[in-house]
Amino acid sequence: MVKAAGFLLAVIIGGLTVVTVGNTLFSGESASKGAVPAVEIPGWTIDSEQAEKSLRLFLQIPTISPEDISQRNRPAFEQALAFLRANFPLVHEQLETEIVSELSLVIRWPGANSDLKPVLMMAHYDVVPVEGQEWSKDPFAGEVDGDFIYGRGAVDDKSSVMALLEATELGLKNGFKPQRDLYFVFGHDEEVGGTQGAQVVAQTFKDRGLEFEFILDEGGIITEGSKLGIPRNVALIGIAEKGYSDLELAITGTPGHSSMPPSSTTIGRLAQAIRKVESHPFPASVDGVFSQTLEALIPHASLFQKWALSNLWLTAPLVESKLAKNSTTNAFIRTAQSVTMIKGGTKANVLPAEAKANVNLRLLPGDRAEWAKQRISTLLTELPEVEVRQANPEFVNEASAVSSTESMGYSLISAAISKLDSSVVPIPYLVLGATDSRHYRELSPNTYRFLFASLFAEEVSRLHGIDERIRRKDYQRAIQFYATLIHNL
Repeated sequence: MVKAAGFLLAVIIGGLTVVTVGNTLFSGESASKGAVPAVEIPGWTIDSEQAEKSLRLFLQIPTISPEDISQRNRPAFEQALAFLRANFPLVHEQLETEIVSELSLVIRWPGANSDLKPVLMMAHYDVVPVEGQEWSKDPFAGEVDGDFIYGRGAVDDKSSVMALLEATELGLKNGFKPQRDLYFVFGHDEEVGGTQGAQVVAQTFKDRGLEFEFILDEGGIITEGSKLGIPRNVALIGIAEKGYSDLELAITGTPGHSSMPPSSTTIGRLAQAIRKVESHPFPASVDGVFSQTLEALIPHASLFQKWALSNLWLTAPLVESKLAKNSTTNAFIRTAQSVTMIKGGTKANVLPAEAKANVNLRLLPGDRAEWAKQRISTLLTELPEVEVRQANPEFVNEASAVSSTESMGYSLISAAISKLDSSVVPIPYLVLGATDSRHYRELSPNTYRFLFASLFAEEVSRLHGIDERIRRKDYQRAIQFYATLIHNL
């Protein structure tokens, strides 16, 4: 009996070995399959000095989106639109342009073949405030220092606006006509939700019956692959983005003097609820979007990593445990929950009648906002006095659908990146924040998020932080990137 059991165990182990080794050996092949289009970089001569000067001038216009949109500096936005008209004369003379919702710019470049679906490329020209930040440069001077151009919006997202228009102006100057209609949208309120800009433009397109082959917006960047365990830099192409929801944990009690407290105060019970929520994170999963990220890494991984990533049916718990230890990678594999605000009490010696906490949720594709609310409510059943409410329902945004990595759009974007920088590995990934593209989700099954900017280590924090900057080399490549897309569409 013992011998038989030993033999059976050996057979099982042998079978597992054959399967896992086989998966490892052939994983690189499967991860790399799919036709990559032969893209051609157009021979359009970029006036690098002039393009850089134009970007610097555009950065000097303070198109800030305040939280209170009634405080928007409208003249600055009008100045920005006037600057674009003056700086790109062929675009405004030869193409169809219109202003939607007063400040968002929409451009249509008619193509030669009306039977082909159009393509939409987007960017936004509003920026976040700089109050309270101690910059080493003037945030609205467009200053050059060494290899960098500094300024609010240098990466997010004025460089995309300018690079796309530079590429379009170059195409027109060289007599180019695309095969299909190309649409460009430059929103004016992405940083505060896009409800007056992108949302209105999207509805306008929907009313006109437009459907797009694919949509390209900001989102992914070029960064070090070491964060994901490979030695080469990676170009992150967003194929989906997380959703957004805020929940309020609220508890009421009897107000009174702190000299005669009850056995448990409202704030104390709220603290219990917060602790309960934080100690029970949403379940992790390497299925879905992140499984595609991992698959794209396999050809470039070490032998052990190849084995682990090629056999997720066996190694998923190990991989999930490893990813969960890093706050960035952890956010890719689960719905994230963060207690971001707490309110309760107005005086040191008074027991408050009510205490509240805000729980911010970033929803994984497949996790609905209502399901997430119900999960937390169920988690707190032992604290029935704590009410779980949906806060700010107008800002609830479900996670996007997942776009295909086998579409023409993804293949073209990936190939253009590789053509311009063969040292980077294009990979699909999940965008953790929200972009204007979410308002267009009904207009195309395939939406991608990428801007040609390289950000390493602490540089990512500069986006909405201090000393935002773009590499001068990256800006030139961004123009080439959009020119390559346009030329091959």
